[in-house]
Amino acid sequence: MAGNLWGADVAQLRQLAQQFGGASSLVARGFATVEAGGELSVSGAVAAVTAALTSATRRMEIALLTPDSADSVLSIESGEYKILLQPRAYQSWFAMAQNPAVSPPRATSM
Repeated sequence: MAGNLWGADVAQLRQLAQQFGGASSLVARGFATVEAGGELSVSGAVAAVTAALTSATRRMEIALLTPDSADSVLSIESGEYKILLQPRAYQSWFAMAQNPAVSPPRATSM
């Protein structure tokens, strides 16, 4: 039964652990609450990122390359938000949101 633990695939268990680990971190930091029915409710910046990811109209990967290093950024655009996501250590992401109604030059000067 290699790769199978109590009838569950190990990859599925790892994925569930990551999802619940991320959710519990949001709750612990006050970015999310658990409703009476067990549903996770988010607000503020987390809600903006969630809205952009779930209703994206454009997704683009931008590779940043130099002779000595490489990095990448994901640009996610929805009707309400533009968000840049950059992978970080420990399977975390840096997120920066911009209101599409504000031009990029104006957004950087705010």
